[in-house]
Amino acid sequence: MKRLMIAVALAGAVSLGACATQPPVDTPAPSNSALTAYTWKLASGPASLTNADNVVMTFGKDGRVSLAGLCNRMSGGFTESGATVTITQMASTMMACADNRLSNLEREVGGGIQGTHSMMMTRSEPPQLNMKMQSGQTWIFRGQR
Repeated sequence: MKRLMIAVALAGAVSLGACATQPPVDTPAPSNSALTAYTWKLASGPASLTNADNVVMTFGKDGRVSLAGLCNRMSGGFTESGATVTITQMASTMMACADNRLSNLEREVGGGIQGTHSMMMTRSEPPQLNMKMQSGQTWIFRGQR
């Protein structure tokens, strides 16, 4: 009788373990940080980014980042790790841009945003996101709900 009870207990434990699921390894973990709670309006950056007050960056809980307010919309992936954010595989629509200033701004923002950057967020309301880019420049974004 004892052997039967042990065999039933072991069979139950094995079948429960087989039912456990694990997330796929290649799927980025969704972000639940304050990055995804706001849209981020570019407030300041390098001198060439002055008058870039329409540039808005959005981090999605699905691990995607998008930029709007330029001639074209841009999007890519992002991962967050502690005080760094890595933005990868930026792609853009390909509409012609009649405004040379905006076209130059788009090239600079699109080229500068991709990579691994250190970040610091203030606890003020609205928060401010300071991103130190790989180039050494600091871009400042203000959170909007």
